[in-house]
Amino acid sequence: QIATHIAAACDCIFPVGTRGLRMFAAWWRANPAAADDPAGGGDVLCEGYLWIRRRDYVNLPQRLQWSRKYFTLRERSLVWSKYKGWAPQATVRLADTPCEVVELFGRSGQFQLRPQGRRPWSEGDPQPFRGLRCPLVFQADAGEITRWVAHLIQQVVEGRAQFEKAQERRRQQTLELRPMPSNDDLETSSACCPVCLEDLVGDCVQTACGHCFHRGCITQWAKESLTASCALCRTPISKVACAEGGVGRVQ
Repeated sequence: QIATHIAAACDCIFPVGTRGLRMFAAWWRANPAAADDPAGGGDVLCEGYLWIRRRDYVNLPQRLQWSRKYFTLRERSLVWSKYKGWAPQATVRLADTPCEVVELFGRSGQFQLRPQGRRPWSEGDPQPFRGLRCPLVFQADAGEITRWVAHLIQQVVEGRAQFEKAQERRRQQTLELRPMPSNDDLETSSACCPVCLEDLVGDCVQTACGHCFHRGCITQWAKESLTASCALCRTPISKVACAEGGVGRVQ
């Protein structure tokens, strides 16, 4: 708004040459200042540059396969943007995906952050690599790499502990399931289990939202997903006790 007002005032004095101010005002509206704290609360533990591989890197030359971003590390979250102070482009919540920090031998000042084992990045993360296993490569100066690695490992350990607690809660929760209706009442789209794509025969159940699964498939899905929800429509299917009366209800 300030830049827009300055440009309007300059129009009265200098009718020519205010295009740059107007372009700056448009850029400012599209990229809020860092003072707005778009990355969320919490202290900034470290910040700098990292490299991410483009999703369409297969058809690109080697020098264009990686893109440099400016990151900010906070408590159990990593946010990056195109430049320092620009609006965030993606967020990695370390409590949603167990990660590990790996040193890149032969590359001074570089190390990776990647999902642990063969896990992909969480589907719930607002970032372009959700569902994939693409690593994030950090580029630190010689004097900063020890501090960066220490902060990142600490946040990874805390995020992994929070992830395991959430997994334990999901294992202990009760699902709201009912016996599957007869085949005559099923729709054509429900002829197979959406999880394993096998015919709905044997021990089959129906969720509160009306979708049918094998009991083992939907139970395993609920344990491994971030929230106990339907595999098709993401409707919550966990049963919790009401505060009064102890009657089960669908959360």
